[in-house]
Amino acid sequence: MKIQFKNTERKRKILAIIGLSACALCCLLPIIGAGVGLTGIISFFGKIEKIAILLLSLAMVLYGIDFIRKYKNRRSCSTDCSCRPENQK
Repeated sequence: MKIQFKNTERKRKILAIIGLSACALCCLLPIIGAGVGLTGIISFFGKIEKIAILLLSLAMVLYGIDFIRKYKNRRSCSTDCSCRPENQK
């Protein structure tokens, strides 16, 4: 009977180690996956940042051009607003 008890005890230890390893993997894999995913996203955005700076500069230039065009095209109206297209005949 003692031999059977030792074999059962050894099997229990092996099953406990396997169970703990599976539990550790189950808990660590989402954390590792999130870390790898975040690293990939951060790397992607690091490369995109150079393009974003260029696009922001281009947007500022285009906004400036549009502002200047609108400012130059603005006419001062008299009190009767005769310069508006609706009031011209």
